[in-house]
Amino acid sequence: MNNSWWQEFVKFFLRGITLNRLVYMVFILILLVIFTPDKAKEAVNAHNPEVLPDYWMYYILLFCCSYIISAAAGSTIEFLKKRVVSFVAYQRDKNERDNIFASLSSDEFDFIYLFFERGEPLSDFNRNSPAINKLVSKKIFNFWMPNAYNKNLATYSLNTKYKAMFYDWYLKKKALE
Repeated sequence: MNNSWWQEFVKFFLRGITLNRLVYMVFILILLVIFTPDKAKEAVNAHNPEVLPDYWMYYILLFCCSYIISAAAGSTIEFLKKRVVSFVAYQRDKNERDNIFASLSSDEFDFIYLFFERGEPLSDFNRNSPAINKLVSKKIFNFWMPNAYNKNLATYSLNTKYKAMFYDWYLKKKALE
């Protein structure tokens, strides 16, 4: 007789059990033993095979229920943990975006608008402009190199971290015009 199905069945249960989950399962099993009504215990015992001692089938059933409940609780906790982490990251990014927008002057916004109007990843601006120097110090713009043909110009690019945020702002401003 081939008992490989039984081995696969046991492997299925043992594959997902870690020490942490085993502790939860034992805790849930104790709660199930305490709070399960006696009628359920007697109903399961009525169908207990003669090979097994009394109430063994009941405890095996409770063990399987504790396995399922701990798996459902664990996956629910992991799902909620991912949601909370993504929500916190979204709020942090939103607060950072709001702080950046609040710290910019109208001249700095004009330079960002002009950068998107040109439509190029690298743009030349006046090196001595206080607004562009503030944008570089705030790490919104990156300084690339001085212009070889004109000493008053330098090449700048928008930091990739802020590119999507400012592009959305640019599109909204463009739509209002």
